Amino acid sequence: MLWFLPVLVQRAVAVICLLSLYPFFLAIRNIFFHPLSKYPGPWLRATFFWPELWTTLTGNSVPTHKALHDQYGHVVRIAPDALSYNDPQAWRDIHGFPEKGKPQMRKDRTGFGDSPDDENILVANDNDHARIRKLLSHAMSDAALRKQEPIVAAHQENLLEKFYARIEGPEKGITDLTHWCTFTAFDIIGDIGLGSSFGAVDAGGYHSWIANLFASIKFLGILRVAETYKWVGRLMHCAMETFPAMQKSRDLHIKLTKDKTLGRMKTVTEREDFMTHVMKYPSNDPRSMNEKETVQTFAFLIVAATETVSTAACGAMYLTLSHPHVHQRLRQEIRDAFPTKESIRYSTIATLPYLNAVIEESLRRYTPAPASFPRRTTVEGNVICGEYVPPNMQVAVHQWSTYLSESNFADPLTFDPDRWLEPTPEKYKNDKKHALQPFGLGPRGCIGKNIFYLEVRSLLVRLFWHFDIELCEESKNWMDHKAFLMWEKPQLLVKLSKRQEGV
Repeated sequence: MLWFLPVLVQRAVAVICLLSLYPFFLAIRNIFFHPLSKYPGPWLRATFFWPELWTTLTGNSVPTHKALHDQYGHVVRIAPDALSYNDPQAWRDIHGFPEKGKPQMRKDRTGFGDSPDDENILVANDNDHARIRKLLSHAMSDAALRKQEPIVAAHQENLLEKFYARIEGPEKGITDLTHWCTFTAFDIIGDIGLGSSFGAVDAGGYHSWIANLFASIKFLGILRVAETYKWVGRLMHCAMETFPAMQKSRDLHIKLTKDKTLGRMKTVTEREDFMTHVMKYPSNDPRSMNEKETVQTFAFLIVAATETVSTAACGAMYLTLSHPHVHQRLRQEIRDAFPTKESIRYSTIATLPYLNAVIEESLRRYTPAPASFPRRTTVEGNVICGEYVPPNMQVAVHQWSTYLSESNFADPLTFDPDRWLEPTPEKYKNDKKHALQPFGLGPRGCIGKNIFYLEVRSLLVRLFWHFDIELCEESKNWMDHKAFLMWEKPQLLVKLSKRQEGV
């Protein structure tokens, strides 16, 4: 009995007892009485948010989610209010066009560092998103990109010159493709997007803008923790005030983005770029984008275009070089198709069947965005894979788990471009090819698909046409690395040599 203790002490003890019982009652509620109680998953994840947050912070969420799907099936409860899917049907149910008169599922932007004042293609409501997307879709149409092909080719030829110099120089052809593919993609999007290159290839190093952005990717996991546990957010706010360098880094990105974008908006030029289409209408026209939307949208496009292209190109190079029979067959197709370097044209590049199969299989085996981009169910709830999901629940297709699931692809861990060729080999006839959606689908699917294929196809063709390439021993296990929203890519070291005639 505690009757003999002072009243304040008794109350303190009572509070401590109640607090100690809180996790127990929370577990009972979330496991047995929560709206998602019927869905399978570990009880610890059903009870608390921190297991999911921890795997995100440590860069281990991608393999962890796959292991959960392997254990529990096509849908897993990964957090108290969150479901992860690896069923192809979930793509259409979550990301596809909704039934007439019904709203789209809104993007769950938890942990992406968004501000309530943000205005861009990512956070725009359905009407504003459609308006912004319409302008950008013209910029990234096949017709518009055909005009950009010479610019893309010029930047890739500039890269080849640097590689030839490395063959003759002290490097003896040893080259880090991770860095150089990133430099090239960054220069291209700067040029075709905003009218001028960033000069990363010529400098041979990261522009301060992109270096700052990639360094901040890990920080997104901390933001997710801060938004889930408010006391962490308050500590972060104090840290930002105590250590101004943290805020300065973010401000630098905003300033560089704004200066580059506004500089292009004020420039009169006859050469078409993405901004030409965005500025199609005067600022007072309701179809136009305002200054804030333009700056923030281009800041996102530059990062997305650089990262997806460089990651996909590096993944395709690594996987091809790791499989000698694939390497030999792809190189032969490319060199047979183009007798001279001057004959390399995208109209022909796009038709090479084995090249396209290699890229598709690379996107499956090493997709640039391996995790998921979650949505929130609508106020009425939604039916996903035949099961009703209550309102305001986080739902997502986990790409890595989907692409490496035996229920979707035969022998999923094997890299075999043949699965994408026609006629389909007997072994792969039951593959669910529609499960591969690296660009998403529906009204908010990735708008940059055409420019992605233009850059990646062209880069692979030029590299394999000009050089004999060998994977260095240090990069034999290159794909063994972590993911923080994007892959934390290590060096991809290869040895380049001038192609042998007749090979």
